[in-house]
Amino acid sequence: MPTLIQRGKNLITVEFVGQHTFRLGVAEAERIMASACRAAVMHRAKAILTKALHYCPVLTGRLRRSGRVRRAPNEARGIYVAEVVFGGVRAPYAIDVHEITTRRHRPPTRSKFLYAAMQEQRGEMQRAVVDLLRQRLGRK
Repeated sequence: MPTLIQRGKNLITVEFVGQHTFRLGVAEAERIMASACRAAVMHRAKAILTKALHYCPVLTGRLRRSGRVRRAPNEARGIYVAEVVFGGVRAPYAIDVHEITTRRHRPPTRSKFLYAAMQEQRGEMQRAVVDLLRQRLGRK
């Protein structure tokens, strides 16, 4: 886990416990951290989509093909959001398949396929951000 040791006017010192200490300019540190956060969010969203596709019921394949990841436009405020979505004009019935829990599905497919995938990936985001920060700061 990175620890902010010191923040001066033009310098940030970040230490990884048991690792190296890095001194970076504030602008460079912010750029690296923003890039790592953005990449981690997209990486985790793709992992959730992959797992959701595994659980997604298949009859025609349209519902499964409708699954996608898109980045939400909130980055100006330093908030990184990715949406994992199913449905739309490709499969307008996606919400019914996801929410109706009384239907039987052949395992591993199931109702609540996206929710189950998200629950399995919970807690991985922080680890992904830290890993990417270590990787990117380690190159300096």
